[in-house]
Amino acid sequence: MKNSTNTLEIVMVGCAEAEKPQDEFSGLIDHYLGSPATDEEIIEATIVATQKCEQIIARFGDLNGERNQPYYHAQLVAEQIRSSRLSQFLRLVELDRERIRAI
Repeated sequence: MKNSTNTLEIVMVGCAEAEKPQDEFSGLIDHYLGSPATDEEIIEATIVATQKCEQIIARFGDLNGERNQPYYHAQLVAEQIRSSRLSQFLRLVELDRERIRAI
């Protein structure tokens, strides 16, 4: 569960370090995700999303600075969280199938 009184001192925003209040950045992520994200999900996804953003910029450019904007990075973080949640769900489904086969 998110703690709205805490702030992340440094979050990756548009492939660059910047000080952002946690609620502002996580609010963007929640908006794009369509549901609340935990602090842990945001931290883990931010690492992958930052790497992805750097690769996109290296390959295709920064699109006149658009790929360096907080909203763009929040979309990548939300995409990674969605992917992680789906992977976790599918692992649980597979474990359930294995359990049923063993019966």
